[in-house]
Amino acid sequence: MRMKNKHSLLLCSLLLCVGFFACNRVKDYIEPHTLLIFPTDPGHFRISLVQDTTYDTGGPVPAAYYKKEVNGGLETDLTGRTIQAIEIFRSPEELGQNYQFTLSRVWAQYIEPVEGQNYYAERIEENVRTLILKFPVYEGIRWNGNLYNNRGVQEYKYGNIDTTVVVRGRSFPNCVVVIQKADTSGFINKKFAYEIYSPEIGLVKKYDRSLVFDGPNGEFNPDKSRIYVEEIIENN
Repeated sequence: MRMKNKHSLLLCSLLLCVGFFACNRVKDYIEPHTLLIFPTDPGHFRISLVQDTTYDTGGPVPAAYYKKEVNGGLETDLTGRTIQAIEIFRSPEELGQNYQFTLSRVWAQYIEPVEGQNYYAERIEENVRTLILKFPVYEGIRWNGNLYNNRGVQEYKYGNIDTTVVVRGRSFPNCVVVIQKADTSGFINKKFAYEIYSPEIGLVKKYDRSLVFDGPNGEFNPDKSRIYVEEIIENN
């Protein structure tokens, strides 16, 4: 009986070791398409339809427009990093796809891959730095998107990292989903936000719903509430 117990313990140990190394092998494998979700080619563009709903005391105030983002040239920021300009253009929604784009603002993005280490894709909008992606990409990985700004800790995490999504009738395979907010059970905040990235295209959908009920008796706060939806129309 004692010999049988020793054999059982040895077998269990071997199974645990096999399981441990198998898990490591799974985590070490990087899905190739995940390395392509943040394109930096100069001239690469995306055109999206934006539906931006804010609120005032009278109720929702909807606004819609077409947005074109174009990867621009390289420049050096105040910390000495080489960042890439992103030119943002807008066209009135009522014109449909007879676009008349005018330059709205210039933002920036930054990425510097480091082999064998974690690194981030960063987006700079109105001088606010946000870590929008973390590499390498694994399902369930979490990070603080607001690490380099003063907007408080905001946990981002990867949901599905290889899924097909349909945006405005167009199918995008091998997409990566980033969940940015998931605060839907509280009484004060009802917040849910995510972004979906497609290989060699970048962002194909952004959804951000923030409804705040922080009045003295739980009343709706229109100044802090917003619903923003951005969906891709075309790209090169």
